[in-house]
Amino acid sequence: MLVDYDSKERKFFVLTKSYETVTISYPLLDKDHKGQLFNEDSSDYDYKILYKKNYKENDIYQVIDGGLEKRIGWIFPISSIISTSHDFANNPHYCRYAFLAHIFLLQNEISDQDIIDKDFNDIVDERYSDDTIIFIYKKSLIKEVENFKIESYLASLCEYGYYIIHDYENPNIKEPKSKNRIQLHRMSEDIVSNEYMPRFFGMLCQEKHPIIKFHILYQVIELLIEDILISSLEDTIKQFRDKKIYTRSLRERISKIEAEKDRISMLVEKCGIICDDYNELHEKCISFLTKRGRENIDFPMSIYSLRNFIVHDYRFIIDETELNEISTINGFFEMLILDLIIKYKH
Repeated sequence: MLVDYDSKERKFFVLTKSYETVTISYPLLDKDHKGQLFNEDSSDYDYKILYKKNYKENDIYQVIDGGLEKRIGWIFPISSIISTSHDFANNPHYCRYAFLAHIFLLQNEISDQDIIDKDFNDIVDERYSDDTIIFIYKKSLIKEVENFKIESYLASLCEYGYYIIHDYENPNIKEPKSKNRIQLHRMSEDIVSNEYMPRFFGMLCQEKHPIIKFHILYQVIELLIEDILISSLEDTIKQFRDKKIYTRSLRERISKIEAEKDRISMLVEKCGIICDDYNELHEKCISFLTKRGRENIDFPMSIYSLRNFIVHDYRFIIDETELNEISTINGFFEMLILDLIIKYKH
């Protein structure tokens, strides 16, 4: 599908594969801050379709890479590109990306037949207005990002409620600190290529059963504490070979990382997790456990104790109320897991 733009008519001209021409009005600003008409080559940009329930009309943000502290693109509801009632309708920086969003949708997302048969605004209303978001990034701006992959930002996007699958919501998401900027952090390079990660983000959004959802989340802890075990053993053995430690120290070091619960505490400390940030998660876990005769323990052992209860005593979870408690815990637990995925380093 070929797409061109007529500035006098303020319309896109679309030539379909069947050689029919369709015109589509463009409602927003089509010039930059210097008054120059947008003349964008869409191949200089790329995009990702995401989903966020209950977004606000002004949820339009510059995307800042948290490592570089630089803008790499914009993220906004697709419905915003056919509306002039939000605060960015005359913002030339946003409008450049809204202009590109028209091109990407017409070239890649909408079928020829829909373009011919339906009004563009109706297509957007029907297909995209509920929760569909577009993240557009400029290729020249991501050159400084080492090994750039859009997948590297998925954990950070999920923290703000942007997901790769439609119709999922966590009520505990973060709000951007700035009114018109959202800062995204890349996942740890040590785990972004792990084969579980792509499956994790899909399962996170799709799984409905609270117990299975808990296991999906806890698998990330299993993955990370296994990595801690392997890397700690490798480091310890190397020091032993280099005669920097001796047999007694070797045994002591191995014993310190042998227990799973010890490695969970190491993980939280290693990632710089602030325990007070997860008071609600801890309190929900302790409430669930103490009502069932388990002891009151500190964070993060409360997570480990809940995991043990689910694994070994699932038969005692007998009604919908208890499953609802686990579901509530999962919402808070998810935020901790996303935090760990971003902050973990070997």
